[in-house]
Amino acid sequence: RSALHLAAASGCLICINELITNGHEIDCRDHKGWPPLLYAHFSKHTDCFLELMKSKPQQLSVLSDLLKTTDYHDNNMENKRKTAKVVRDLLVSLAHSELYYNLFNDFIHKNLEILDDEAFGFMKHCMALLSFENKQAWLKNKLKYLRLSANELDEERLHLEQLPRQQLLERVLNLL
Repeated sequence: RSALHLAAASGCLICINELITNGHEIDCRDHKGWPPLLYAHFSKHTDCFLELMKSKPQQLSVLSDLLKTTDYHDNNMENKRKTAKVVRDLLVSLAHSELYYNLFNDFIHKNLEILDDEAFGFMKHCMALLSFENKQAWLKNKLKYLRLSANELDEERLHLEQLPRQQLLERVLNLL
C-alpha cells in the first residue's frame, strides 16, 4: 500500500491533499488492485473519498480494470462478490452526488456487462440510478442476445425436424 492508501484509509484529508499536491499518483493500486479511492470509501471517510474523486474523476477506469482482473478462476466466487460489492457501493455513493451522477453513468455505459453480472448485483439494487440512455443500451443488448438465442434455437429445431424419427428419439434419450 502507498502513503495515499494509508491516508485514505485513516481519513487524513490533510495528508491526502499534501500527497496529491506533491505529485503522488492518485489512482495507484495496492496488491489487490484497490486504489486509494476504495480505501477511503470502504473506511467511510466521505470527505477523503470526494477529495480523491475531485482530484482525478477519470480514476474510475481503475475500478473497471479491477472488476475485470480480479481472480475468479479459483472457483472462489466469494472474492468476486466482495470486490463487486465494494465497487458497487462506491458507485452508488457517486450516483447519489449531483456532481458525479454523470460520471457514474459514463462509467456504467462503458461497462454495461456489469449490469448482468450476478456477483455485482447492480440490476437488483441500483436500477433506479441508471440514466435513461444506460437503461436503453442495456435493453438493446438484451434484445440482441435474445434474438441470437432464438435464431440458434430455430436452427436446432430445423436440424431436429430433418432427422428420421429413430435418430430423433435416440438424440432425445441421450440428452436425458
